[in-house]
Amino acid sequence: MVGGYVGQFVEGVDEVWYMLSARNPFKDGYDLTDSERMARLRAAVAPYPFMKACDLELRMPRPSYTVDTLRRLAADCPDCRFRLLVGSDNIASFNRWREPDVILNEFGVLVYPRPGYPVASGMLPPGATLVEGAPEMQISSTFIREGLAAGHDMRPFLP
Repeated sequence: MVGGYVGQFVEGVDEVWYMLSARNPFKDGYDLTDSERMARLRAAVAPYPFMKACDLELRMPRPSYTVDTLRRLAADCPDCRFRLLVGSDNIASFNRWREPDVILNEFGVLVYPRPGYPVASGMLPPGATLVEGAPEMQISSTFIREGLAAGHDMRPFLP
């Protein structure tokens, strides 16, 4: 779940695996089908050899939990070391996730800085690492969805 671009800032990262979640338990429903969302994800990462679109969670029992996905990835790919990459906006609620200590202790979490959600290495729990020196992107999926809903041309932000 980490790598490539992040690898410029964190040693030992080779790839970023984008995991399409079937249904985020903290968000409302989606307007697109899973197959439409997966097609868009594949198109978005296609130009980047260090990125991979993964549909594992779509094939797993629901509800889907990150800890179960990480365990499955580790079992399916025993030669890989998986770490979870989250934005700093997610770390404040990370203790509400299913088995956060298992994720931190068995896999590790990389925390990518997000605008408006400052975090310092000393604020993170053991097992979490701040991706230091990484640029903060002034764009988010929420920004794109809201722009589309308002009728704005969001093509410059989409592949």
